[in-house]
Amino acid sequence: MPTYEYKCERCLHEFEIRKEMKYYNTPEKCPCCHVVAKRLISAGTGFILEGSDWPSKEYRNDKTK
Repeated sequence: MPTYEYKCERCLHEFEIRKEMKYYNTPEKCPCCHVVAKRLISAGTGFILEGSDWPSKEYRNDKTK
């Protein structure tokens, strides 16, 4: 699920919400003052492979050892 960043224009509180893409356009309320917050444009996060199926040492080069 993607993470969306929001900022309340009333109290300037910034927060993140993870929600399904089908709810992309649904408005979110600020958890502090309960006013509808504005969605921010963010750079996103890095792509991280986790779990036993993706050992990170296979993707290193010899110079990092």
